[in-house]
Amino acid sequence: MDDELAKVLAGTVDEVKGKLDELSPEQLRKLLAAEKAGAKRTTLIEPIEHAIKEAESGEKGAAGASDDGAAPTDPAAGAEQPVFTQAQFDAALAERETAWAAERDRLVAEAEGKNPPRPRKTKPAVALTIEKGNGDFVARTMKSGAQVQFVDDQDVPLPGLPPMTFGADAFERSGDAVRLARKVTFPNALPANEVSGAFLSTGNGAAAKARLIGAQPIGGGRDVELPAGTLMFAPE
Repeated sequence: MDDELAKVLAGTVDEVKGKLDELSPEQLRKLLAAEKAGAKRTTLIEPIEHAIKEAESGEKGAAGASDDGAAPTDPAAGAEQPVFTQAQFDAALAERETAWAAERDRLVAEAEGKNPPRPRKTKPAVALTIEKGNGDFVARTMKSGAQVQFVDDQDVPLPGLPPMTFGADAFERSGDAVRLARKVTFPNALPANEVSGAFLSTGNGAAAKARLIGAQPIGGGRDVELPAGTLMFAPE
């Protein structure tokens, strides 16, 4: 035992107890061993043992805590699965891979001192319109379901977002219109864009249209849902 601990132990019980909070767990253990081998003061042994337990508990708590003092959490815990099919995810991923490939080709060409390759051709965007002669689309939707295609403010389908198919039980009739009674979850892997509305098709082209009150940003890493009942489809 070093001189510092010897001086502490030479004091009265109250004096020693007043120094316990200043000692490390290792020093406390040495102090306890010296007291048991010497004066054997029970009124001091018990406080030292208690101080050792408190000090060791504090060390374990500090080692097991995360940097911000909170237990680590799983970001995916409790997350709802998107309502899209595997084919729809594959289509969105294929579009992103095409963009990545074009960017890779450009960077390689620049590094080699060549002229960058021409951008890959894509089909021109075409705005959707409601097809004439669709008849009673409400009855067909309530019997067989329908497809929903989301569009931007120019009624152009959003890139990477194929039509979504819903069964008849996903719709509610409202006079000459139908309401989608299911929530819609957009995958965050989509390119950043904004949804302004959607078209409904029962197999013979677009039969009805729903417009959002305000454009809804989607994709770009954002987790976005449209609540059930948001889309009311009616012929224009």
